[in-house]
Amino acid sequence: MFENIDSGLLTAGFLAGTTLLLGYLMGKSDDNSSEIKKSMTKEEIEDMLSKATKEIESGLVGASDKTTQKLNALKQLVKCVYDLYDISYTESLPINQGVDCECAYGFKREEFKDPQDKLVGRITPHNSLLLFLTNVRATEWEANAEETQFPMIGKATTLLKKKKIKISIAEAYDGEKIEGNTFIMIPEQIKFTNVVDEVELEKLVTFAMSGQTSSAEVDVSKIERNVKQSTIMICCHHQRDQRCGYCGPRLYEAFRDFCIQNQIDIVLRRVNHLGGHKYAGNVVIVYQNKKMQKLPWFVDWYGYVDLKDVERLMYAHFDFTENPQPSYRVVKDLWKGRPSMNKDMFEKFLMMQ
Repeated sequence: MFENIDSGLLTAGFLAGTTLLLGYLMGKSDDNSSEIKKSMTKEEIEDMLSKATKEIESGLVGASDKTTQKLNALKQLVKCVYDLYDISYTESLPINQGVDCECAYGFKREEFKDPQDKLVGRITPHNSLLLFLTNVRATEWEANAEETQFPMIGKATTLLKKKKIKISIAEAYDGEKIEGNTFIMIPEQIKFTNVVDEVELEKLVTFAMSGQTSSAEVDVSKIERNVKQSTIMICCHHQRDQRCGYCGPRLYEAFRDFCIQNQIDIVLRRVNHLGGHKYAGNVVIVYQNKKMQKLPWFVDWYGYVDLKDVERLMYAHFDFTENPQPSYRVVKDLWKGRPSMNKDMFEKFLMMQ
């Protein structure tokens, strides 16, 4: 349908609609958009964004190179609107009318960065983290999504508990291919695709951890090893806790902006409960220490992360043009721990940093 429409008019029309929507989201609408501000509900906004995405996707099918380029630009614009919607989600809830969300749930809340509250060791011990990838946006996850929306996750959690494997739900990044039930195992950097159920998942995980390369009981075509993805995970599970729902999307936006400005190729993921709501913003960073010969993958958990902490976390863990030699040292005052370590090692490790 887009081939017969002048691309300039298409872009102008979309930008006009987006401007009105942004005005609604950010509470800065002018008088001309006041009717929209009064009449649009949360469901209508989500429906509008969903339809815009589907229209663009359908337009991309068989489109010319020139049209494809413009439609991809519009697709990114829709994604930006989605992200802004996520940021304003907490304030838009009826329960928060008249509430100063920044002070109630955000970076100015009373408990935030309490000097008496020791962060080190505030993680649940586990050997590996399994991320279940989904296209369902974080704002749509229910409080107990593992039981209600993704029941396979709840069952798998029980099966894998003895192996000390933690499972979290993760929103797929834009354009990421999901094949059936897809999982990524961290820090092993292994992807499992088209997983039938929790029983098969347990078999695949057990096989992958054994180091074997073939088995009559496992479909090895569902296993992809050596998935090299430096990743930053941010808890944005609003329905579980409003502190994560408020801080998470803002941190996601800040990390994304930093990566774009510095041309850093990192996967950013919104994830569900990472443990310790009171420590929001909760951030997990998966990275390689390139100073070490075998380039091992490390996973560091952080809490009480503020917007101004984004830069120092990035400089500590990742190399880019302005930071060719990162320290690979943890940010001590935010560090909750590293799952590969025994809790008794945490303090000694910090002393060595």
